[in-house]
Amino acid sequence: MEIKPRVAHLFFFSFFSIYRLPSDEIEVFENARKSLPVPE
Repeated sequence: MEIKPRVAHLFFFSFFSIYRLPSDEIEVFENARKSLPVPE
């Protein structure tokens, strides 16, 4: 299983941002993360 650094960084950033951003911002990050292609 190979993970691209960019994808890993985006995933980590969006996950980490949940603890720093307001609720409305969390929804934006969640929607953006769901729109990304996730390899099974």
